[in-house]
Amino acid sequence: GKCVATYTQVIAGVTWTLNKLRAISRLLLIAGLLGLTKVRLSVCGRPAPGRPRQDAWRHAAFRFWARNARRIIGARCHVVGHPPQPPFLLVSNHLSYVDIIILASLVDARFIAKRDVSDWGILGPMINDVGTIFIDRNQHRDLVRVNTAMEAAFRQGQGVVFFPEGTSSPGHDVLPFKSSLFDCPARQGYPVHYASISYRTSTDGGEADEGVSWWGDMEFMPHFMQVLEIPRIHVSVVFGDAPVCARDRKELADKLHHLVKQTLEPVIRKDISCSPQNA
Repeated sequence: GKCVATYTQVIAGVTWTLNKLRAISRLLLIAGLLGLTKVRLSVCGRPAPGRPRQDAWRHAAFRFWARNARRIIGARCHVVGHPPQPPFLLVSNHLSYVDIIILASLVDARFIAKRDVSDWGILGPMINDVGTIFIDRNQHRDLVRVNTAMEAAFRQGQGVVFFPEGTSSPGHDVLPFKSSLFDCPARQGYPVHYASISYRTSTDGGEADEGVSWWGDMEFMPHFMQVLEIPRIHVSVVFGDAPVCARDRKELADKLHHLVKQTLEPVIRKDISCSPQNA
């Protein structure tokens, strides 16, 4: 019995050490990738309207960063359907900051994100440098500016991605969609594409609804280091068959919520209660 207990302790210690080394090595690779990508972005200059060549360079640099970051964190994607081609508006359920890495590796787009995303440790500077449209959810009048920026990006031939749940969740279900950011596509009659995203981990990677999904009162850097410890993250992304149109923003939000919920592969875990994390 003592031998078995000692052996178990040794295995646990080795596993713990390997996980920590994995996280540190991945963090160093992410930091190096960030530096390299910032050099590439410096060629583009700052985001500005009416500069298609610079926009193309910026999208290419962002995609380069996202695809390599996805590889570094050990994320393997299973994609169903076809990602939309610019210009487009795309909505998805929201589970984690990892969503941005995954979707940016699959589509060329600008993201709409809450303003304090730029403070997300090692990921914040990159998200800030690629023309992200930031929104202050505490200021209702800021919605007018964001809807205007969304329309301008679409008219300039760009893709735009946003998360209408307005917050992230463990992924057991899809939270109700807030209709405020659907004002532009409803008013202009723009079609809106949709996708669902889900995670699961390898058998020794813990539970995906806590290890990958980011919600509640989880702090960013401890959670990010936890993500880097996971040997393999399995990602499911389902793109909808056809975009949706509606002239009423609430109707548009409801239709898209129903479709995203239909295609979602839930991140299932029993006997857990939660509150969402703004992300």
